[in-house]
Order: sequence, then structure tokens, then C-alpha cells
Amino acid sequence: KPSFTLLLDIAAAVSTQYRRKTYGLLGTYDGNATNDLRNRDGITLPQNATEEEIYNRFGKSWSISPITS
Repeated sequence: KPSFTLLLDIAAAVSTQYRRKTYGLLGTYDGNATNDLRNRDGITLPQNATEEEIYNRFGKSWSISPITS
């Protein structure tokens, strides 16, 4: 069986004026990696979350409809 691995690699440059004022898929930009997996409902996944948990509980929480995209 062939196996396919999907990978999303994102880089962003954000002005320091936005430090501690961001949230979402790219984290909180506050230097604290332990709160970067906070979903749209404000729930933070643990650092040892599985890929499935990150996808379903974190990533999907930030999805938007194609109409509003």
C-alpha cells in the first residue's frame, strides 16, 4: 500500500507591535510554546497531543467556509 504524508509548512513575519496580540493557526506570538495549540474555543491542547488530536481539535476549529474565505 502506498503511504502519503501531508505536511503543511508555514512561515510568517509579524511586526513586534503585534506581540501577545495574535492567535490562531500560527500560535500566540508570545514566546510561550505551551499555549500555541489553543483552539478557537480557547481550549489549549497539551504539548503531547497526537497528530489526530491536533488536526481534529485544533486545526479544524480554525477552518472557515469557502464562502467567507
